[in-house]
Order: sequence, then structure tokens, then C-alpha cells
Amino acid sequence: MKRGITLLAFLLVMAGSVFGQTDHGYNLYGQFLGTSTGIGVGLDSRFKAGGILGYSLGLAFTDISWSRDDGLDGCYASYDAESRGISIPFEINAILGKRASKFEIGFGMTTYLVNRDELHYKTIFFPSEEDGVLDFERYSTRKKVFRPNIIGTINIGYRLQRKSGFFMKVGLSLLIGDLKCSPIDGVVALPNICLGYTIPHF
Repeated sequence: MKRGITLLAFLLVMAGSVFGQTDHGYNLYGQFLGTSTGIGVGLDSRFKAGGILGYSLGLAFTDISWSRDDGLDGCYASYDAESRGISIPFEINAILGKRASKFEIGFGMTTYLVNRDELHYKTIFFPSEEDGVLDFERYSTRKKVFRPNIIGTINIGYRLQRKSGFFMKVGLSLLIGDLKCSPIDGVVALPNICLGYTIPHF
């Protein structure tokens, strides 16, 4: 937990140094699911005061389970994986609308530092020599690894954005990954809920 807090503080300071200006606001928020795929906190701001384009950066705890079944000639295989650890979502986004209620769309990636528990099952079918009916043998292997993973993300939804005060965004996040380097496979849709506070500047 201490490492996670230290990492979050470092990321927020870097984001403020690289992207930030002192003449416009920052959104500090808690996030549930969405591009974090878990529960976490984040920072969001515009590149230019009153501008359309901006960025968001976060840190979250995630726990993802994934299963896949494959049927082949003469055998059946399944794969179960559980990934647990830290996710770091980063996104470039645009907000459209002249009032506090705005439409948001963003593209980015989420990096994972996770412990991954992989379990492989394989069942092989073959004719029995005694009565000719199908017999089978089962094999299983288990592997635990710690490694970085990454997914691509697309985020769309509604944003309540004021100059200061309560901040909210709700929408849908599309996650794109491959099990070779991601905790998911294919395209997954998750609801995205962010609640927080907008401050004029640090």
C-alpha cells in the first residue's frame, strides 16, 4: 500500500510538471471500473485553459479473472488466469460542450503491474482398447508470474465539468487486449464511474 501511495504521488507530480499550467483547474477523483478495471484515484486536466483536449492519469487496485475454452480434434483445453495488482490508466481525451454538461471521448492505455496466476487444463480423448468407447486423460499445469501487462482503451460518456466544485463523469470504457500481454482477451466493455472535485489550480 505504501508503494502504491508513493507511486501515485510521483505520477501526479510528474503530470502536473509536464502537462500542467497554473491558470486552469484540475479534477481529482475516485474511479470505479472503467479504464482502471478496478478501484482507484486519478487526476484530469486540460492542456490549455478552457481547451477541448486534455489528459487523465490514475492509479488503481485491480483483480481480473479470465477463462478461455478451446475445443480441438480429440482434445479439450481450458485456460484460467487471475491477475491481481496495480493498474495505471493514462488517456488523452476531448470534451465537447459549452455548458457544464459535456460529451467526452478519450483514447489511451492502461499499464498493469500484476501477479498473474495461470492454470492450464487439457483433456485428451481416445478409443478404449477394451470396449471401443472413448476414454480420456487429463493434464494440468499451473504457473505464477509477476510481469507488466498493457491494454488499449477507448472511453466515451457524459461529464459534469464546472470551473470548481463537484466533478463527475459516467460512461462506457472499451478495453482491447491479448492474453499474451494483457489480463483480458479481445474487446471488453465496462461501465466507467468517476466522482471527485475540481480545484482552480494547485
